Amino acid sequence: MRPAGLLPALLLACAGCAGAPLGGSPVSAVPPAPSSAIGMPASPLPTTRSVSIRIDAAVSHQVMEGFGASTTEWFEPETGEDLMGTLRPRVIEAVYGQIGITMGHLDVSPFERFDPVTRTTANDNDDPFTFDWTAFNFVRSNGQKTGIVDLARPYGFDNFTIHGGTNARWADPWLADLRRSNYRRYLDEMTENVLAPLVYWRDHFGIVTRWHHLFNEPISGNGELGGGGLQEVVDLVKSVGARLRREGFALKMVVASEESEETSLAAARAILADSEARAYVGAISYHTYPYGSVYSQISRILDTSGQGRPDPERIKVRNDLRDLAARYGMQVWMTEVSHGRAGYLDTLRGRAIHIHDELRYADASSYWGMFQAWDSLAPRGGSCDEDCLVYFNRVRGTVSIGGIGRAIGHYARWVKRGAVRIEATSDDPLVLVSAFRDDARERTVAVVINNHPDPVALTLRGAGPAPGAGASELSGEQSSAEGAWVALAPSAQQADGSFEIVLPARSVASLVMPGR
Repeated sequence: MRPAGLLPALLLACAGCAGAPLGGSPVSAVPPAPSSAIGMPASPLPTTRSVSIRIDAAVSHQVMEGFGASTTEWFEPETGEDLMGTLRPRVIEAVYGQIGITMGHLDVSPFERFDPVTRTTANDNDDPFTFDWTAFNFVRSNGQKTGIVDLARPYGFDNFTIHGGTNARWADPWLADLRRSNYRRYLDEMTENVLAPLVYWRDHFGIVTRWHHLFNEPISGNGELGGGGLQEVVDLVKSVGARLRREGFALKMVVASEESEETSLAAARAILADSEARAYVGAISYHTYPYGSVYSQISRILDTSGQGRPDPERIKVRNDLRDLAARYGMQVWMTEVSHGRAGYLDTLRGRAIHIHDELRYADASSYWGMFQAWDSLAPRGGSCDEDCLVYFNRVRGTVSIGGIGRAIGHYARWVKRGAVRIEATSDDPLVLVSAFRDDARERTVAVVINNHPDPVALTLRGAGPAPGAGASELSGEQSSAEGAWVALAPSAQQADGSFEIVLPARSVASLVMPGR
């Protein structure tokens, strides 16, 4: 629920966006593990209950694609000024090095006859099948390449998409005018607008992406098609797909990232019901709005899943998305959430729960935040509470990680593309667990969320080598009121093959065990 290509020089109205005081922990101040690390205290913490978690690596679910965020480059298009300034290397390191996201769509529009002074656009020529490259302005593409991709790739940012060209509301209103007079020509011109940056990146940078994120709330929420309908969405998938093949691209599309789960499901059903459109699609994507809905607002997450009572309607629509994708052998991606309207610690735990639920109920293979970075000096109309991954302040010279950034990091720092989510169960509804088998790295990872207001004594079974197969240790990190991403002291495997650890109250832990 935000304008495509949003950055200070191109800020456009974002209905319902509201700011909140910034929280987060300074990037330079992630606390070190104390001599008696959290989770393995020198003296026993008061606990009210024991909890048992069992992992079954033989039961596999989805293969993980990765974690990401929508990505803006933060250059002023008119003057070229770097709006991150000298903080850019620190911001990049925080987003891609510390949090560890590997995905995101790079907003590159507007570009077709884009005038950065008047911020207007127009058609390149009268032939939608011939690019007039002199009429395209790729200032934003160049900024994304040099200011984001080149700096972030060494940290593993290698699974991004190039997003732009399907916004007839803000970026290219001339397309909406054309639609009213010549619908077929409109589809062809919209398709040319989509393909232009993909061809540019391929021919100038040698970069061809694995995926294409075609839409961002095309007919709901932002309404970026400017009054378009569901059949138009289907028609555009077919038109863009055919042109992708004509230009030599073999990538798959991600659709349709509508405002809510229900509207995304309806769009996906319509697209996949058309055999021609279906051939170009590889993933179903969705957002979790409107603002204030169960998975948009943190307090509602904490009052439902955080209390062991996930919302039945939200589970059902996720199951429907999962089943539709499974029917056609596709992935499921949750590609935007923001405005949780909560403080740093609640956002950290709430978004960790949100990720757990998307993985479990939708079999989502990818989870994204709203913005990878946000300037705390920018107009508040485009901010996202603690739901921007990283905040930077050029006046104070600070870079801080937001609550959602810490939550995503509990997964993204340890769970990489190709890892498989495996079966994991807890005997306590307030202690949630997601587990992953990473054969490439020969380890099992469990992300555990303790929603109790008190510490719990956790026993973890079914992970690591079998008893007698050799010594093994549990390691990892956790976040609580005592600190974020605090390293755990290693915990030796018990004689029966289990691991034991004490989790602080209202905490999130990433637990890592060697072995498949």
